[in-house]
Amino acid sequence: MAICSYLNFLQNDLPELLEDVPLSDVQNMWFKNYGCPAHYIRPIREYLNEEYPERWIGRLGPVLWPPRSPDLNLLDFFYWGRLKDRVYTKPISTLDELRHRSTQAAKIFGKLWLW
Repeated sequence: MAICSYLNFLQNDLPELLEDVPLSDVQNMWFKNYGCPAHYIRPIREYLNEEYPERWIGRLGPVLWPPRSPDLNLLDFFYWGRLKDRVYTKPISTLDELRHRSTQAAKIFGKLWLW
């Protein structure tokens, strides 16, 4: 069920991904939620309102992001494409391998991005 998977991601995986981000950055972070129907149902919005009060952008959120918006950001065009190119250089057989490759690619590409 996509709804449970997305809520599970927000509650469990996202905090783990943000562990190395300084607390002051996390506290000032904005969350950008896209218009996928599973991303704007009530349980998701309630969770985002609790975790990111008045700091999330999305359909029916405090800052509206219209569904199917043509406004794409730089990450939509460049970063994710480059990251996927590095991760999928050869077939992936396990979830752990996917996580490892994604983490390594983000570290390598993040350094290049900041440079």
